[in-house]
Amino acid sequence: MVHEIWGLSELFTNGILFLKFSLLILVTGLLLYVHLIIQPKIDALFAEANPVPDENVPRISALRLLRKRFATVCMFVVLTEAIMGVQVIRHFPLWNGLPLLTIFLLLAITAFTYRAYHSVTPYGWV
Repeated sequence: MVHEIWGLSELFTNGILFLKFSLLILVTGLLLYVHLIIQPKIDALFAEANPVPDENVPRISALRLLRKRFATVCMFVVLTEAIMGVQVIRHFPLWNGLPLLTIFLLLAITAFTYRAYHSVTPYGWV
């Protein structure tokens, strides 16, 4: 059995692999932004005083909402990457020239992330 060695040239010849790599870069960038920019601002606002002053509450809420939106985008992208990962070796079948299974799975992921975004977590991540 001969094993193929994949190189960087595969990124440009395999469209799904290129999309998967691009989505990986996007998730990495979003998580870095949240970790290095947004979260330190939230922590600094909480550290100013105990209890949190009333003037900090709207800024904390806005930063938390932004963090939640980034988390939703990351969840959508990671689930999409999982679907694309299956298709790197073997594409899903086409029906009448359309990738209907891929479209259906992307719609299901969209509905799931929409539901997760709009659900209320009363105690944070607990």
